[in-house]
Amino acid sequence: MNGQSIENWRDHFYDREVGSYAMESQKGRVKDFFRTGLSATNSVSVKGGGENIAGRFAFTDTQIDGITRNNSIDRKYFDFSSNFKYNRLTVDVKGTYTHQETRNRVALGEYGMMQQFTKMPPNIRIQDLQDNMTVEDVPMNWSGPSNEHLSPYSFITEKRCSADKRDRIMGVVNSSFEITNWLSIAGKTGIDFLQDHGGFYGIKSVSGDNPMRSRSEIQIKEVNSDVMLKINKTFNDFSLNSNLGAAVMNRKYESLSGSSGTLVIYGFNKLSNGSSQSAGEYSSEKEIQSVLGNLQLGYKNLLFLDVTGRNDWSSTLPAKHRSYFYPSFNLSGIVSDMVELPESIDFLKVRGSWAQVGNDTDPYRLSQVYSFGKINGNLISATLPNTQPFYDLKPEETKSWETGFDFRMFKNRLGFDMTYYTSNTVNQILTLDTPHSTGYTSKFINAGEIESSGLEVMLNAVPVKTKDWQWDLNFNWGTNTTECIELDEDVKSHTLGEMRIGRVVVEEGGKFGDIKSKAFERDDEGNILVSDNGLPIATSEYVKVGNMMPDWTGAVTSSLAYKDLSLKILIDIRSGGDILSVTDALATQAGTSERTLEGRDGMVVDGVLSSTGVRNTQEVTAEEYWASVGGPYGIGEAFIYDASYAKVREISLGYRIPESLLERISFLKAAKFSLVGRDLFYLVRHTPGTNPEGASSQQDWAQAFELNSLPPSYNIGFNINLTF
Repeated sequence: MNGQSIENWRDHFYDREVGSYAMESQKGRVKDFFRTGLSATNSVSVKGGGENIAGRFAFTDTQIDGITRNNSIDRKYFDFSSNFKYNRLTVDVKGTYTHQETRNRVALGEYGMMQQFTKMPPNIRIQDLQDNMTVEDVPMNWSGPSNEHLSPYSFITEKRCSADKRDRIMGVVNSSFEITNWLSIAGKTGIDFLQDHGGFYGIKSVSGDNPMRSRSEIQIKEVNSDVMLKINKTFNDFSLNSNLGAAVMNRKYESLSGSSGTLVIYGFNKLSNGSSQSAGEYSSEKEIQSVLGNLQLGYKNLLFLDVTGRNDWSSTLPAKHRSYFYPSFNLSGIVSDMVELPESIDFLKVRGSWAQVGNDTDPYRLSQVYSFGKINGNLISATLPNTQPFYDLKPEETKSWETGFDFRMFKNRLGFDMTYYTSNTVNQILTLDTPHSTGYTSKFINAGEIESSGLEVMLNAVPVKTKDWQWDLNFNWGTNTTECIELDEDVKSHTLGEMRIGRVVVEEGGKFGDIKSKAFERDDEGNILVSDNGLPIATSEYVKVGNMMPDWTGAVTSSLAYKDLSLKILIDIRSGGDILSVTDALATQAGTSERTLEGRDGMVVDGVLSSTGVRNTQEVTAEEYWASVGGPYGIGEAFIYDASYAKVREISLGYRIPESLLERISFLKAAKFSLVGRDLFYLVRHTPGTNPEGASSQQDWAQAFELNSLPPSYNIGFNINLTF
């Protein structure tokens, strides 16, 4: 049928008289949908001062037009710092203010914009989708009136709007007073205040129903204060640095949301115009009070012992477990200053440490906390939580130790830093499902022991260093293994997160990040079992199909300089780990994945019949086969890919104006011009055209699933840095 003249869907469903066109696969459709984004950042800073006072002020303005129509970010950033010193008193003040307005963030996920490309037949032309509204502002779809298939332009039309505004203030005042030349007292207070405002209104449904309007507001305020007594004294060959004091952290969270329900008057996008308004309100408060101290004892600046101790009292824990103490010890020595080493060795330092860390939980997990709402618009309801409170909740506890060394030689032209670490976490606070007969759907427990160990290596080298040339190479490499030693005597598996096609679990005796989904049912010899209808049989239960954690990660940075010209290249590398492409599963069910080209003329599944054990000969259509394998509840084993990649993360070319040329411009001290490219391209990747870094959300477990992520994009920019 390729090349055959077909009726345009706009003529068939909407009487638009566009005319027929040739049925051909449309190349570059996604690329044509997006536009080239533009980002402009301008910064200016001023600093000055005198003998007793100094200050600095900086302002940065960022304007971004996104890669989709009507998407933009407007960000203003102010930074202020000041230092005042008078006799024995020193006062430091720092503050930042950020104002950001974002319009029309791209809607992603299974019901987002990219899903429409996933399900869209390849012969649909992009130009037919652009004018996608009827005169009554009802969206037009290539499939006709359908809530299942939408035009991607419906997500970026100016008739739909999502807008959010963020204001954030961060400030800290730090003062200290020298009592003697070795004893001082210091106090510090810092605040982090954040306020988010969000709003949304949509477009009409395909049946012509009016959209809704929603508003939200979130306010978070965190205040941290401490007072410390500081000792800094030398005794012959020994040095003593010590801090002893108390601290308090208070965090308040408030949220307010409102929805109009269906708008009565179309286009009047106000909450008051709704047919069934609703509102929600939530607040929480948490406080941690602490006493803490640290001591560093040094010997001839060769050997150092650091000891710390901290005791917290958390408001989120029950009274008998509210107090928890965690110490640490660190011993380091500069071997190159202790003993005589070969002349080629410039520096050698060894270190080892042990630490214990406690962790509390979120507010209101200890008791019954009612939530209030309305029924039928006028009846007040009070509802208990679905999660059973845990009256005997204990703090999490992590014990860790690490050892390593820092080694440099050949006049610091070769450096090597290595760290090995291991940690064990117990009393983890987990949420488990419970039978509905208990009156709850889940409960909190303290359980489990998780062991994590890893190795981190950094190698720095300067292969070339002459009067005009210098070449620096930096290598970072790290590996981590996290295993579940024990969960609970009644619980052997815990789900970290899930989608319809699979879940990420941690199981007793297994590794963190195991991916479980349906797989092909197989016999003892590994043959796929096939039903009598010729289609493969899926396992009745989820089985392990992969693990999301990489074997190792690394980066290579090469910096080459010739006089005032510099070139920098950064390559990121991930090796190992798996990712389940939900995009490919959905496209397979829809018949738009490249893999569905197989069997278009009929196919026989390579396997044996489960009923007889003989080789399968039953022919099925490609549509039957791929529809049974793909989809949101598909056989996840078929869509597991190697998540390894190597990516050119950044290339920058810079030129610094020589001082000899700047002498003619008295007010200009330095000038540098740079051309920068970021996220440029993949050298290696194994996913089927999808983004191996395109996790379904920002949660840890979601890194196992790729779902309709935006196609990879790169940035090209030009920087001008002037110093006056």
